[in-house]
Amino acid sequence: MGKKNRSNKDAKAKRSKPEEDAIVSSLLEKTSSLLATNAKEQWNEHVAIRELLDKIQKIQVQTEKDEKQKRSDFLPKFSEWLKENGADSENVEVYSSSDYDCGVRAVTTFQAGEKIFNIPRKLILTSEHSSSTFLGSIIETDKLLRVMPNVVLALKLLNESHEEDSFWKPYIDILPRKFSTPLFFTQEELSALQGSQVLNNVLNLYRSIARQYAYLHQIFKKIPTNNKLNFMKSFTYSQYRWAVSIVMTRQNQIPCSSGNGLHLALIPFLDMCNHCEGHFTTDYDLSTDSCVCFALYSYKPGDQVFIFYGPRSNSDFFVHSGFYYEENKHDLLHIKLGISSSDSLYTLKTQLLSQIPVNVKNLAVTNAEFPLTKDLLAFLRIFCITEDKGKQLAEETVENLQSLLCDHSVQVSKQNEKKVWSFLETRCSLLLRQYPTTKEQDDEALESCDLSENTQLAMKLRRNEKLLLIKAMSFCKDTKEHLLEGSEEK
Repeated sequence: MGKKNRSNKDAKAKRSKPEEDAIVSSLLEKTSSLLATNAKEQWNEHVAIRELLDKIQKIQVQTEKDEKQKRSDFLPKFSEWLKENGADSENVEVYSSSDYDCGVRAVTTFQAGEKIFNIPRKLILTSEHSSSTFLGSIIETDKLLRVMPNVVLALKLLNESHEEDSFWKPYIDILPRKFSTPLFFTQEELSALQGSQVLNNVLNLYRSIARQYAYLHQIFKKIPTNNKLNFMKSFTYSQYRWAVSIVMTRQNQIPCSSGNGLHLALIPFLDMCNHCEGHFTTDYDLSTDSCVCFALYSYKPGDQVFIFYGPRSNSDFFVHSGFYYEENKHDLLHIKLGISSSDSLYTLKTQLLSQIPVNVKNLAVTNAEFPLTKDLLAFLRIFCITEDKGKQLAEETVENLQSLLCDHSVQVSKQNEKKVWSFLETRCSLLLRQYPTTKEQDDEALESCDLSENTQLAMKLRRNEKLLLIKAMSFCKDTKEHLLEGSEEK
């Protein structure tokens, strides 16, 4: 009975292969076209891409195996593997907080700054590859793969995950199979981001991963079956999305073994540590050729051990790591702004922007006491500049120019300040109106028990964006009032 069912399944899979190839070709064509120019078109394009992927996954589910064991089942073997291969991690252990989540906790007492574990290079899976291997030769001869180390690392992980005797099997067995990143959201869950500043980034990421998969599928299809690596024989979108998600949520950088440059890396054990506010406490020790982690805080047995992932915004955490951090001191919201080519002072303003220079990718409101990045403040001051004042500033040294434009304790002029804060207040107000809900409606919705975890996560993020905009608006209003009071006193 078992053999008959398996042969029927294999026969059905073979019949579906031409259909799968045709849909993947359509997916590659769709994701290689020019990007949509507005939000509505981009959403419609996303729906079309999602429909193609749904069709592909329905066909491919016939070839995928079920994963029934829990991550926690493999933790003892993982601990043995670490010890056998020279990892020093006796002060801490990986533990399972649920069927799907893991963390690291203290076994002994240690103080902030003490070394708590180190992971030698031999345990670290990197994007470094040899052209003498079959996978390495494919990477070396492909223009896309040569410049995308994240894709290379994902493919290396996939390859190892399909090898029963892989050196990294104890590590791969404890890696998560499910994620809360937007790549795993349903269409309905993703729609909770309508109006959000991050939706554009999410849709572009979704499109990019779909394109990568379709592109690689076409490459692997041309390789003779006898030459294919195991993961290439049933290269499914679900498997690729899993590998990409592992890399996206856990990647680090370490020095190349050759000493030239850095490589992307998956560092076992370290990547089981969750994030909290603080400072970097991990490093790569060249003398021992290992990754070293020091205690961020003091811990006693049973305490969860955290590390600092870096000064990242909640939108970054949401898109690339699938979580939202409540007490994020580094949170910010990017605001898209530019100088119109029809502006009569376009040349003068762009000249000033390049003199400082202003990083247009860092135009954002923040949750700091002064809720603007220096780049946003400088941009707005230049954006609102008069011709006479602009020409005067153009004669300044770079040092003086940076002080005048980036330092919020000084002013370009009273008139300029009024324009800056009026413009930003209006801009934030317009951005708030783009959301289909208010902050108060989000508060009410988040109290509901009917929402999926992904929808709750999306709602928390969009609510947080509104809080940043509201704070910036309030600051603009207060600053304008102070300027007005100063004028009246004179």
